[in-house]
Amino acid sequence: MKPRQVVQAVLGLLLAAALLVWGLPHFAKTSWSEIWGVVSGVHWTQILVYQVLMLVGLYCYTFTFTGSLHGLSHPRALIVNLCGSSVSNLLPGGGAVGLAATYAILRSWGFSRRDTSTSAIVTGVWNLLARIALPVLAIFALWWGNRDLPDALARAAVLGLISGLVGFGVYFLARRRHALARRGLRLTLDRLESMAQPARGGLAWVTPAALLPAHHRRTHPEGMIDLGIAHGVPGVVAFYSAVLLARVLPGHEEASLRRSLLSAVGFLETHRQPQREHAAFDWCVAPGVAGRAARTAWCYGDPGVALALLRASWALQDHALYDRALSLARACATRPDDECAVQDAGLCHGAAGLGHLFRRLGDATGDEVLREGARRWFRNTLALRRPDELAGFPAFETADAPAGQGTYRASPGILAGAAGVGLALMSALGASADWDQRLLLDLTPAG
Repeated sequence: MKPRQVVQAVLGLLLAAALLVWGLPHFAKTSWSEIWGVVSGVHWTQILVYQVLMLVGLYCYTFTFTGSLHGLSHPRALIVNLCGSSVSNLLPGGGAVGLAATYAILRSWGFSRRDTSTSAIVTGVWNLLARIALPVLAIFALWWGNRDLPDALARAAVLGLISGLVGFGVYFLARRRHALARRGLRLTLDRLESMAQPARGGLAWVTPAALLPAHHRRTHPEGMIDLGIAHGVPGVVAFYSAVLLARVLPGHEEASLRRSLLSAVGFLETHRQPQREHAAFDWCVAPGVAGRAARTAWCYGDPGVALALLRASWALQDHALYDRALSLARACATRPDDECAVQDAGLCHGAAGLGHLFRRLGDATGDEVLREGARRWFRNTLALRRPDELAGFPAFETADAPAGQGTYRASPGILAGAAGVGLALMSALGASADWDQRLLLDLTPAG
């Protein structure tokens, strides 16, 4: 070993030791005495069992490595996993360091840069999907399989987000050719129907205060009815409409769903604020809480509500509702930029999302005002590009910022990040937009 490599190894070990001895308790806001107090309470047999389970789990993951990198054996994949996991779990920012260690080890065994990078991307994507899927599957398992849960846990499983339940329904509807998907669709509809509550104007779906984020619990102590298509009543309206337009239910079930949809539409229209030009809908309805206008976006605000009402007008064959939905959509498309509260380019609440939504609405209705709105917001999207950021489109995040403030961060995601912006721009240039079915944006007028 060369002297330089020896120095690097020694410095690396010293840095790792310093981070472990000082960094771990410092960043975790604890002390080694407190850590040891907890560890010493675990019996040695339990520690042994946990270690065996950990090794079994690490070995199972070797199939992901060997599947993503041709020529890698399971013993070597286990070495890579052990080293990467050790670094990732011990060091602050360990995920990036673990990835670098994995890359270096695989390159030292003679794998090409291309194959190693491809393997890292594939395994990273599957890791992310698994982390997203497991909580969703847990909620679904509680919702579907257990009828004896305490009320609070049952509500958490079902109402973790109404959008989660609607998301299941959209998935099942897209795969309705399969018997199991049709069963899942019926279970989803049954659960949504059981959750509906009478409210002023019709039917609504209430999110209890216990299931709200802490800052919303403080301001909405009695819960709320969400008015965003991403998490609330408009999402249910759009989903019910899609089910009716697909004509997958027997006559009596379709008639019942039609009545529920009509009642949910009645609730939404009752809570429209006609005197307000910059926002016809609040972001939620809550007892004892003054309304607050929503931004102009897909997730919350008039564009998402207009989308839901337009779908409902086709499902209900209601021409008057169609005219009202189209009028709302056109008002959104002509609303001045400075009244829309758009801070970035993302799909969820940014410029590309509005461009794609207005393009879909314009193509479905043939309305030139909506098409011009789409062109305008795509121009705004390109104007927001920053050459020093990931693909040029950072996300504006407010989660850790003081009220009314935020910061731009590179984000590769679909809803708020660069990937979603890319999908919207590609679709505007003629590429397939099948991906937007997941957002209930795949508009096809009836008849």
